[in-house]
This record gives sequence, structure tokens and C-alpha cells, in this order.
Amino acid sequence: DMSRGLGDVYKRQVLADLIVEHHADMLSFYGDELGVRVARKHLGWYMDETETPRELRKRILTEKTPAAIHAMLREVFADTKGLAA
Repeated sequence: DMSRGLGDVYKRQVLADLIVEHHADMLSFYGDELGVRVARKHLGWYMDETETPRELRKRILTEKTPAAIHAMLREVFADTKGLAA
């Protein structure tokens, strides 16, 4: 049903926003260099819950650029392929 699909899409977008905000807060608190390293375990836990593909997980956890990390996190957590169908 379409309304259920849209609700799922909204929930995934909210989750993506929450995770990106959590990551940005850690960078703000620890600084970019240390924050990226500290945030890895949290991101790993989040990705464990969504069964993120191994290669994408590796790319996210080894990336050092915050903007690139945020874009990939949105790819993982706000991915809406097939949810509204």
C-alpha cells in the first residue's frame, strides 16, 4: 500500500538525518581528524543494523572527508529503492 511505503521512506530519511547529525556532532566535539576516527565504531553499529554491504561499509569507515562520509551515509540509510512501490 502506497501510504505504508511513504511512511517507510520518511522513517528512513529521518534515520539518515539523525545519523548524519550524530556524526557531525562528534566531529564538532572532537574535531574532524579525531572525530572521524571516534565516530567509526558508532557508524559500524548503525551499519550492522541495516546489513550494509561490506564494500560500502569499508568505503564509509575508511573515508576521511566528512562531506563524503555524509553523502555515503545518506546512500545507506535513506536508500528508498523499492520502498514506495
